[in-house]
Formats: sequence, structure tokens, C-alpha cells
Amino acid sequence: MAVAFGVGVLLSFHVYLTLTAQTTIEMQKNFMRAQEMKDFGEKFVNPFDTGRWRGNFEQVYGDRPLLLALLPSLRPPPKPRIPIFLEKDAPVVQGVVTVV
Repeated sequence: MAVAFGVGVLLSFHVYLTLTAQTTIEMQKNFMRAQEMKDFGEKFVNPFDTGRWRGNFEQVYGDRPLLLALLPSLRPPPKPRIPIFLEKDAPVVQGVVTVV
């Protein structure tokens, strides 16, 4: 029961971050900026917030339907930009390491 509660809190936190278009680091920085601006009588607005939850969700996951947005991507991972050698003098062909 405690594990389910903890997972539920974590899920709720991440849904909140998604719907407000923030990362955890941005949330901390935005909180500090909001406190500073409150001291000067101003209101802080997150520059990445579109003002509506659907726009923020699309900013994070794209304009695909909800179920498709949560599934893993079928695209292959990008090829490395630098040559990688696992063994001495192993040739690299188009970003793929061949082990001899």
C-alpha cells in the first residue's frame, strides 16, 4: 500500500510538470524567480507555458493521441557522431562498431 501511494505521488508530480511545461530543474528555478518577483509585487509567468494544459502536453509529447504518446518510439537510435572503438584497431563502418 505504501509503495502504491509513493508511485501515485510520483505520477501526480510528473503529470503536474507535464501539464505546466516544466522540468524538475525548471520548477525549482521558476519557484525561486516567482518568490523574487513576488517581493517586487510582480507576477512570474513560465515562458514555456502555453496557458492551457493541452498545449503544454503537446509541447512535451507532440500532437499524437495520448496512447501513442506514451508508447515507446519505434525509431532506431541515432548513430554516434564520433568514432567508437571497442578493441584496438576495430574498424567503424557508418557509426557501427564491428568487433573482429
